[in-house]
Amino acid sequence: MELKQSGRAISEASRRLAAMGPGSVRERGILQLEYANALIQKREIPEAAAMIGEAVPIVAGHSSARLTHSVRQARARLQPWQDSKHVQGLDERLRALSIVG
Repeated sequence: MELKQSGRAISEASRRLAAMGPGSVRERGILQLEYANALIQKREIPEAAAMIGEAVPIVAGHSSARLTHSVRQARARLQPWQDSKHVQGLDERLRALSIVG
């Protein structure tokens, strides 16, 4: 994904999240993880880790295998920044909820 496309993806995801109703829980989680991936592409790591963190309660409370897989993929994309406090904090949350090992 090019940086220009990432910017558009971030804008679109932000707009869609703001318009999303409370009944769209699974869809919100998927969109948050797509948003996080666009943030990672732009190397906005603190924001990406925070967005994944926002999706964590949805993932933990939902039986969707796609959500669990998506959060693991998004976290894997943060591997180059694994020593940052933002990624380490996210890892603690993911381990506490048994989303990652």
